[in-house]
Amino acid sequence: MSEETVETPVEQVEVPKTDTPPQQAQTQPPAPQEDWKKRYDGTIQTLEKLTLKNRELEEKLAQMSSEKEQLMSQLSIKDTEKSVAVGERDKILEQTLKDKEGIERELHELRAMKAKLDLVKKHDAGQVIPILDSIPYSEDPEVMEKIFTDFVSWGDNLAKNRQDQILAGWTPPVAAGSEKPAGGPNSAAEWMKKIQSLPEGQEKQQAWDDYFKWGSQSQ
Repeated sequence: MSEETVETPVEQVEVPKTDTPPQQAQTQPPAPQEDWKKRYDGTIQTLEKLTLKNRELEEKLAQMSSEKEQLMSQLSIKDTEKSVAVGERDKILEQTLKDKEGIERELHELRAMKAKLDLVKKHDAGQVIPILDSIPYSEDPEVMEKIFTDFVSWGDNLAKNRQDQILAGWTPPVAAGSEKPAGGPNSAAEWMKKIQSLPEGQEKQQAWDDYFKWGSQSQ
């Protein structure tokens, strides 16, 4: 007879499973309640400080803007004064340059006249005084004397030819009611232009004679 194993009712009862987790060893304490009033008061204080700081910055900015406008206004006035001063300076400078040019021109003319008069005295050539303005001037004394002696020689030759003509009975025509040569020029420059336009000969010699006479009557 074989032995059979008989399970008892106790062994056949299964222990039901459970999903409940094991109890934690330590439970987390609840989060403390936040102090909202404290945070609110702090935020208000920060806003007030920022508002006050912003107000101070705006006032400072307004003051700086006002100072800038004043400086710009002063700068504009200074620019205007500078422009006026520069304009006045330019006018004075321009007038000074004109005066200087006039003085230099007058000084040049006086030097030329003195040099010519010195040569008149040196060569005893008073007959050329009426045409001194027509005699070219050179600052080189040797060149100036050569020019002067050429004019004196030319004048002497014309005078001699005129004397010969008078002795021969030839008289130039004179306009009625006028002591000056008929149809003569009215300035030394016009006389020189007329004389230089004439060919060599009696007509040109007569023109020189009329020129000398015109010069004597114009003094």
